Amino acid sequence: MTHGDSDAPAASRTAASADQILLRCQGRTPTLTDFGGWTDLIALLPELVDHPLLIAVAHLMADPAMTEHSMQQATDAAGHLARAIVATKSPTIFRDTVDQVLASDQLLVATAGVLSAPLLAQSAQPSRGASRREALRAADALEVSVQLRLGNWAPRWDLFAVLAAYDGRGPAVYGRAVLRAVVAAIEQWTEAVDLLPAARRVAGLEAPLGTADPSQSASDPALSDSDTGLALSRISVLLALRSTDKAALLTHLDDAVRYLQPALEDDDRPDAHVTADIALLLRDLLVTGSIADADLPGRIKANVRELLHLDPGRSHWLGQRIAAAHAAWAKLAVQLSEAYEHLSEPSWYQAAAVIDDVVALYRTTGSTHIFRRTEDGAAIHDIVAPTLEAGFADQAGLMRHLQDHVRHLELLCNEGTATPDQIADLPVAVALRDAAAEQFRDPAGGYRPKSEAGMPPEGGGLSASQTATAFPRYSLEESGPDTPSQARVRQAVAVRISGARAFSRSLVVDELLDRAMTGLRASVDYVDDIAECVNLVTELLVMFLWDRNQIGASEAPYLYNPDADEDDLAKDLRQFLRASGQLNGVDSEVRHKAGGRVDVEFGFPGFSLFVELKKDATRKPVPDKKSYLDQAASYQVADPRIGFLLVLKLVPAEKAPKPHLLDCLEVVEVADANGAPRHVVALTLSGALTKPSDM
Repeated sequence: MTHGDSDAPAASRTAASADQILLRCQGRTPTLTDFGGWTDLIALLPELVDHPLLIAVAHLMADPAMTEHSMQQATDAAGHLARAIVATKSPTIFRDTVDQVLASDQLLVATAGVLSAPLLAQSAQPSRGASRREALRAADALEVSVQLRLGNWAPRWDLFAVLAAYDGRGPAVYGRAVLRAVVAAIEQWTEAVDLLPAARRVAGLEAPLGTADPSQSASDPALSDSDTGLALSRISVLLALRSTDKAALLTHLDDAVRYLQPALEDDDRPDAHVTADIALLLRDLLVTGSIADADLPGRIKANVRELLHLDPGRSHWLGQRIAAAHAAWAKLAVQLSEAYEHLSEPSWYQAAAVIDDVVALYRTTGSTHIFRRTEDGAAIHDIVAPTLEAGFADQAGLMRHLQDHVRHLELLCNEGTATPDQIADLPVAVALRDAAAEQFRDPAGGYRPKSEAGMPPEGGGLSASQTATAFPRYSLEESGPDTPSQARVRQAVAVRISGARAFSRSLVVDELLDRAMTGLRASVDYVDDIAECVNLVTELLVMFLWDRNQIGASEAPYLYNPDADEDDLAKDLRQFLRASGQLNGVDSEVRHKAGGRVDVEFGFPGFSLFVELKKDATRKPVPDKKSYLDQAASYQVADPRIGFLLVLKLVPAEKAPKPHLLDCLEVVEVADANGAPRHVVALTLSGALTKPSDM
């Protein structure tokens, strides 16, 4: 592609019509030369309003190479492009062009200021006599306006005003856009809950503005009751998870099920059944700490399997991050399978873990990749996720991580490897966990704002009214009496919570999970229960890699030791897995598997998955280590033909730079003796690291 400007006289090309340029570029993407250079392109842009060539121009200008030598001209052209987009009335050309802008950091920086105000003005409710084309164009403008504000490219308050003004009488295509916009706003900004009446007007559950009769709501009946019910139900689940009052929480969950009745009765959609069952699951866990309906876990799993095979664009429980959503569903499914035997009787610790997985699922399926504006006006690729750091969702996560930390300390004490500080911390962690469980079971004292959150008494426990707000997320900012053990436990749990949230919002993690799942689809065993469990083990191992790339020499000294061995890796992985709270059936050094010994076995009902651990001091990439791969595949004789290989690479930085995390996972196909394929997820953990202080 040629990106340089042309010095030749270009009068004829400047005068050429957009149609002539399209004809000249049949079968290929136009280049800057085809337009005669920057000056001629800028002159031509006003002629491209409502012309298909506008899409090609946006694609061309999104190329980072376009600005390498002509920054000022590219910026000027971007402004003209934005004005042409605003003037375009064709919904198809408008949306295809603006999608190119939203996917480009450099175009967003150059055009967001020009686009945001006029597009919001165009997103106002269409008049009663508007054509379908005009309604669709307004709906698209509204959705783009929401995306710009989610990315912090414009203030959100003017968007709120447009949504609040919707009177409930608009055409279905616009009402659907209003509904999606309200859901996105409520998920991202807690104050947007005031927009809920607009969503209810879309659904015909509230009278249009200026009337008292809900039946006068939609002028176009094409908006599906299933779609509106699912959207309103999802909002209700979100409001339940944010609730700081148990009565309000239960009301929201009851509303979630009620909104779904049309979808459950008239449209047998698996996402409707999943949403209803999740609301019922949360209600049971929050009221009794148990699962009253023995069929509920199996029903959720069956509907999720059907859901995962649907078009993700239709589903309310998949969202844009498909691989991450599959992993979140797998985690919840396995958790439900393992938890039910414990949840036939009240178990507040187990209930909190399941609720935390539901929270993670909601956060993942409601999040999206986006270019976000930074404080200095630059654009960064980021994940925008629903705001859930409050209320019962926060409390369930707190209790889950407290319980995980207690398990970690108990494991160290039982193995005789705990330090004196860890031995002293265990009873303090237990006391904090039990206090959190009491608050979770019966939050009679309610919640208090940060400013009122106190510190625990010197003895190590928290009062019921202190637990949720005082510990641990806010306590790190408080100034009050604290014992050394309390401080260590608080810090450890805060690190766990922070790490879990960062991991769930990592673009790198999304790409690694997507790569693993894409590679595993070729395996005939990658279905149903096995796929769910493989996804869970994959996520745990990716989490291990991600976490170990974040910590220093004091937390994992063997990673800085050039003489580290497989035993060091095995010990670290075992402690990480058992302390994660995700799996109970994890064994290490298991013998008599395919005639040998496997390093780590994940036991599931009816089958096992195996992880082979190795150390390697060569520069040869792990996917090329045939002997390692063959050994990892050899354990698949009587179990699913999917295995895992984790290699500790002991190559000093002066010999080879530490690989990026994105280069640390690959799915490799290995042929058995009969030529049949087996699949190994090969992962690399960098060792022999150098301390920053030694550089």
